[in-house]
Amino acid sequence: MSEKHGKEHCTGDTWFIRFLNCFFGRCADLVVNHAWKLMIISTILTIICTIKIPLTKLTNDISDFTPLNAPSYAEWRRSQNFFQEGIQANTIYAFVTAKDGGSMYTIPKMAEAIRAMDTISSKFKMELPAGKLNFEEFCHAFCLINEPLRSFYEGMRMREKMGDNATDLDLAYPDSHVMGMKSHMDPYLFGVKIAAKRNGKTEVVHTYDAPDLNTEKPLKNNIREFKLIVLNFKSELDPSISKASIENWETEIVKYFQHNFNSSLVDVTIFAESFVTAEVIRAGLTLLPFLVIGFIIMFSFSAVSFAISGMALNQLGCNKMWLAFYACAAPFMSCGVGLGMMFFLGVRFGTILCVTPFLILAIGVDDAFLMVNGWHQITAARRREDLRSATVESELYHRTREMLIETGPSVSITSITNCAAFAISAYSSAPEIMLFSIGNSVCVAIGFVFQLTVFGSLMVILGRREIQDEFDARSDVPAITQNETDCEKVPNPLDLAARIDSVKFENRKKNNGLTAIAHKILRGYCEMLNNKFFLAGVMVLMVVYLTVSVIGTMRIKPSLRPEKLFLSDSPFTKLFAARQEYILPSYGALWIYVFNPGNIWEPKRRALIDNMIYDFESLPNSVGNYSTKLWLRDFEEFAQFEPQENSVNGSDPSMTRFVFTTAYMGEDLKDWMNRVKLLQQWRAITKKYSDLDINVYIEDAKFLDIIETVVPQTLQSALLTFITMFVVTSLFIPAPLVLCTATFTILSTSIGTFGFMSWIGTELDPILMCSTIMVIGFSVDIPAHIAYHYHQSASHFTSVPERLEHSIARVGFPIAQASLSTILCVGALFFTDLHMSNIFATTMMTVVVIGTIHGIFVMPAIFSAFSQFSEWARRSCCFRSRSTSLDISTSSAIEGKVNPAFSTSPAGSTNIMVQ
Repeated sequence: MSEKHGKEHCTGDTWFIRFLNCFFGRCADLVVNHAWKLMIISTILTIICTIKIPLTKLTNDISDFTPLNAPSYAEWRRSQNFFQEGIQANTIYAFVTAKDGGSMYTIPKMAEAIRAMDTISSKFKMELPAGKLNFEEFCHAFCLINEPLRSFYEGMRMREKMGDNATDLDLAYPDSHVMGMKSHMDPYLFGVKIAAKRNGKTEVVHTYDAPDLNTEKPLKNNIREFKLIVLNFKSELDPSISKASIENWETEIVKYFQHNFNSSLVDVTIFAESFVTAEVIRAGLTLLPFLVIGFIIMFSFSAVSFAISGMALNQLGCNKMWLAFYACAAPFMSCGVGLGMMFFLGVRFGTILCVTPFLILAIGVDDAFLMVNGWHQITAARRREDLRSATVESELYHRTREMLIETGPSVSITSITNCAAFAISAYSSAPEIMLFSIGNSVCVAIGFVFQLTVFGSLMVILGRREIQDEFDARSDVPAITQNETDCEKVPNPLDLAARIDSVKFENRKKNNGLTAIAHKILRGYCEMLNNKFFLAGVMVLMVVYLTVSVIGTMRIKPSLRPEKLFLSDSPFTKLFAARQEYILPSYGALWIYVFNPGNIWEPKRRALIDNMIYDFESLPNSVGNYSTKLWLRDFEEFAQFEPQENSVNGSDPSMTRFVFTTAYMGEDLKDWMNRVKLLQQWRAITKKYSDLDINVYIEDAKFLDIIETVVPQTLQSALLTFITMFVVTSLFIPAPLVLCTATFTILSTSIGTFGFMSWIGTELDPILMCSTIMVIGFSVDIPAHIAYHYHQSASHFTSVPERLEHSIARVGFPIAQASLSTILCVGALFFTDLHMSNIFATTMMTVVVIGTIHGIFVMPAIFSAFSQFSEWARRSCCFRSRSTSLDISTSSAIEGKVNPAFSTSPAGSTNIMVQ
């Protein structure tokens, strides 16, 4: 680049662009002089860090998307502190369903359920300090929690022998009576249909549609069917027991019922924390094979696109295959270094990081397209010059420096915006989102460095060979000696350049023809942008597009479906479906811990406790007082105890703490938002009775808190990210009009993406929340490239069509390459049945398509529209100015006065000039 041209090119540049130009000039010095060293160092560092990745254990928890400051965490900790200090509570559930999908209310199927219960209790042993013990041996407080099911099963057998007339036998819901023993069946049986009196008739209804069981006594033997049995194995374990021992015990149970439990009647699915983690990890690992597929797709596309670009500019060669390979390898290398360094520092390996290589690959390959396209254009320009005085090294340095300075800002804006977008979302208090954001931010930053040290060095190594071939080709041209004075024998420099090019590039004329056609099409398109009807059509479409997008964005619904974290063949997919269908609408247990009951026999204190319990039982979704499991009521019913007495058998009337449960139900609770409202009602009661120091706990609270916070967190992250994108973009583009147009395009692209995701039925969950940040970061790339080059073109061109033609010519092909490559890369994620990968792929493809349309059509239309509006405003202003001048001059002439603004002829007469 000549000094003069360089000065013109920098006209209007910001201080940041000047800094980048200086920075990339120094980078050119580095990569030209130390290309092989940089390649070797980068490769060694990649190997060291990448080795750490397979050696790091994947760890996941289904609650990792819950913010750390969510109330559910505090509630869980307090529920754990209720028990003896240091004791760790552990629970596994066994879900028993009929293989034929029918009712479990048969003796053979119930027998299988009881067999599963006994197997879990006695067959599997846990490694404890006292030796290997089974559940019956190490259990303390909740050992007999499932015995009501055994009693119910015995009652079924008795009923089969004795019929409905058997005394002391009532197989009813919610309470069953067998031989004088009362058992609550609502915690165990789900999807229950019962016989109930309604309008004088007996009907079979779901339990959540049955008459109020608090006021009407259920019919005897009212159960007609139930679809699901839930077995609960709760234990209090000593803190000395290792987590590995617990996981091994749970894993043995899971594997047995997956592979060794033989039953033709029922399926048994174990819900254990370690199994949930294993299934989430298995889902994430299914993405790894698609990294190879994505690499092959990207390599093939890069090779073809580099070949097309090289052919168009007479630079086709085998070295393009190496460029295509390392264009894809460098992003993977940066992921290996970034993730490996994180794991060396102790960061956990979450499965959501398995998506990171796809994102970094898309970003890194886009930058490679810009760099290669810049090299091709610079090389084409340099070949038209007489470079006899240059050397291979000086020419290599010149092209490398010019290429980095030319493409550096574009590469920088891509990396900075994406890195900043992920860095902002790292402030999220949800561990999984924080991990995902930090991992992506680190890998994007390292990817930017590797774009220079790995890909840039490779371009230098291959470029040196390419330039050497050019110099060798030039040497084949006959030298011009001083004795050749015949003008016809002295070649013109332009003719000399043409002869040199023809030595190596035989298809130059043909390719120039193709290039000319492409430029003609581009020029025609840019001139079409000046057509008022075309601009009007674009603006109308934009109004419709924005209206639909805003409506879609506003209607997006927050939700959370835990089953989306698993593969479709996971046992949890069926389990969560059964839970949604049978458990949520019919029965859910709320644990209520009272840490400061005081003297429960004191009348005022007892009244306060009773009022508190009544408030829980009287909520709209409460099952009622018959569902409340409170030891105090059972004791009073058993002993016929009068509350007014102050002691029992001389015991201390004060009490330190107690726990009870009550139930809730309702078909509307299938909607998670309604469950959020119910949780808020419970928490409001705890605040009302703060003197009792109450803590409520349900296992789903950690998910419900996600739903409650996902909207404000998404809005906050999106707003901060958008502001950051504006600030970053302003560092590159100082022109207000261009900056505002780019900002509007970024906002429009983001809103369009969210609106589209909403219209196709996507719900706002933590996965889409992660995608939100990614969308805003990616939406900057294309508008920023167009806006930056349009701003830079002001130094060379004056008319808007010329500026647009120049801008699209410079980055249009790399943008097309980047868009297609990103779509192909993330398209591989659709081959998985994992919700997480499908959401990322859909949002990536959507933002790329919408961003490309905005960059190629909307932004140029806006620039052209503003240009025409400015021209119209200028002409209107000039017309009004002339009209005013005419009015004043005419009035002055009538009055016989001379306007001093009039021109005067040499003879001194006044001339009234009207245009």
